Amino acid sequence: MTADAGGRGHGVSLRRVLDALDAAGCTPRRSGAAYTARCPLPGHSHGDRSPSLSVQYLDRDGRTRLRCHRCGPGAELDVLAVVGLTLADLYDEPKTASGAPA
Repeated sequence: MTADAGGRGHGVSLRRVLDALDAAGCTPRRSGAAYTARCPLPGHSHGDRSPSLSVQYLDRDGRTRLRCHRCGPGAELDVLAVVGLTLADLYDEPKTASGAPA
């Protein structure tokens, strides 16, 4: 799956996240300005038939935000780990310790 993000560098994190979710069988789908997908966490024993994971690209920050509405805040790192990503993968460009682009 490829997101509809703009040119090189812009939206790279969104494409990365959507591709990883798609490869994990989470079936991301566009929903307005964002995407929804099934949460890959094991706690979704019902199979998460109704997508509970929101994926949103924050253009002003150059990053992608994940939120599982069933798992609640704090599940972001667990979701990333299950699909083979890290927190750094949510950013278009690597960040320094101060939060500025490297």
